[in-house]
Amino acid sequence: MRITRPTACLAAALLLTAVLPRHIFAREVKDTLISTSGDRIIVSYSVAQTGGQLTITFNDVQKRLSQTNQREYGTDLSKIVVALFDRTGNYGDTRFDGMAVSAFMVPAGMSYSRSNDGFFLLQDNPVLRLTTTSNDPVELSIPLYLARYKKRGRYEVFSQCGPLVVNSTPSRSAAGGRSGRGGGGAAGSGDVITTEEIVDEGLAPADDALITIANMREKLANATRLPFSEDLVFQANHLRELRSRVSDADIQRQINEVLDAYDQKKAELEEQQTAQQAAATAAQQAEMAAQQAAQQARQDSIQAAQEQKAADDKKDMMWLIGGIAGLGLLVMGGKQIFQTIKNNKMQRMMMDNLNKAQQQMANNINIPGVDPNNPLMRDVNQQLQRNARQTMNKTLTKEGEAAKQRLQALRKGNTNNAAPGSPAQPGQQAQPGQQAQPAQPATPKRPSLNDAIPARYKRWRKPGESNNNNVTI
Repeated sequence: MRITRPTACLAAALLLTAVLPRHIFAREVKDTLISTSGDRIIVSYSVAQTGGQLTITFNDVQKRLSQTNQREYGTDLSKIVVALFDRTGNYGDTRFDGMAVSAFMVPAGMSYSRSNDGFFLLQDNPVLRLTTTSNDPVELSIPLYLARYKKRGRYEVFSQCGPLVVNSTPSRSAAGGRSGRGGGGAAGSGDVITTEEIVDEGLAPADDALITIANMREKLANATRLPFSEDLVFQANHLRELRSRVSDADIQRQINEVLDAYDQKKAELEEQQTAQQAAATAAQQAEMAAQQAAQQARQDSIQAAQEQKAADDKKDMMWLIGGIAGLGLLVMGGKQIFQTIKNNKMQRMMMDNLNKAQQQMANNINIPGVDPNNPLMRDVNQQLQRNARQTMNKTLTKEGEAAKQRLQALRKGNTNNAAPGSPAQPGQQAQPGQQAQPAQPATPKRPSLNDAIPARYKRWRKPGESNNNNVTI
């Protein structure tokens, strides 16, 4: 049988169809993920499928922390890593602290061999290889985590992103579906904004415009703050470029509507952000004013308390000074009273001694044969008492003068000797090289009977005569 050329070409085509894999595609994807705490991660990865094997290669990762995490963990992104886990538990010499992590689940229709370490760092450009067991499209959800390197293989996990959704088919609907599920996911799972670039095939401007319009509408509906995501800005710029390349009037109208909605949404968010900033500024100013008022009130209260304390201290000091002065007056008055009592007591003692001396002197007069009731004897007793008082007064006067001299000598620092250059006292002779000693008070002379007889009686008798009572005058 003769084989013609068309038959040969058909046979070759059938042979190639039987030998080569049925599914061969490759694409590069760039996803932007927002964590639960507001951190932003941009992941660039490639997805390739050859036959029954799906290969995911992570090419690049970019990180930007929220303001809260920047204050907590700093702005040095070299210590911040993005990690994914294919199992949980023992990670060898590496340890992950902080929040609990979970590994990605292998969906039905795929198989995967777990790694030895149990985790991958996207900075190391890891490669995941999965085997597909069915021809149905499968989605793989990969949760990503932000961690800070501490020391010696220890990491602190502080935020969760994603999940990152990877499709096993190059379907256009898969890209849009991932964006919708990521942007409207459950609270706490973060936002996923997906941008895909198909490498092995291109799109017509009209189709590209329709896909971009759908993505922008969905992202504008989910946008709640400025600045817009990088993907939304990129799609807006890309849509402006496509507007000049699309000839369909309906598509151009949709493009204009989406761009107007984009500008209007941006203006609304700017006004809202301005109002929020104004409200925050007003609240901050009110809080600062309240703090200043509270601080001024505290200062006033402190100053008033200090002034009150100073007044109380001054009052206490005046009371103390008055008390000390009063106590001093009491001490001086008491001392004066005690001195007066002592002087009176001394005077009484001196008078008692004087009376005792007079009584003793009167009792010592004993004239035999003379009647004590005789007028002559009464006069004699009275004269004796007068003489005794005069003698006692003279003695006390001399003793007082001697005591004053000794007191003056003690005050001048000379208690035993007389002052230099002073004459010797009567009754003592100053020896050479020795000062004179002060004179001792004279011993009172005992009065005699002749001295006590009044003169009128002495005229009646002659010297040597005696009276009838044999009293010698």
